[in-house]
Amino acid sequence: MRFALALIALVSTSAFACPNLAGSYTVCRSSTGASDGSRDLVVAQSVRNRITTFSVTSTDEETQERSTMSVVADGKVRTERQTDPESGLTFVVTTQATCQGNTLVLKNSTSVQNNEMAQLTISITKSGNQLRQVIAGQALGNPINDTVICE
Repeated sequence: MRFALALIALVSTSAFACPNLAGSYTVCRSSTGASDGSRDLVVAQSVRNRITTFSVTSTDEETQERSTMSVVADGKVRTERQTDPESGLTFVVTTQATCQGNTLVLKNSTSVQNNEMAQLTISITKSGNQLRQVIAGQALGNPINDTVICE
């Protein structure tokens, strides 16, 4: 009986365990050249009440903007609305983050003025000092298949 309880506890903990993605990465590059990438990427992560939160800060290569985003890997769908100050267009981004084994999986949907623009699945893993993001889905009706490597 004690063995069965220990096994259930181990399986339950493993199901919610997230990979350790924490680190600093100097540059990120797209394998397809579809994006300019980012630089000075810093990933921090914390666990509270068995839920992992990732804080991601980076500089966009094209705009040189520094930004920080938070990803809560609890399987809940989160919606964020933003209005572009120049165009006045409203963007709605829904994101769901889960951990599946050694992979953080983000499911992302973006719409503009109630028109779906993109649906992406991003699978993130880490091997040594290399962070790998595999991106699949569609944007503006075009297929997206890319891998971004950060080192």
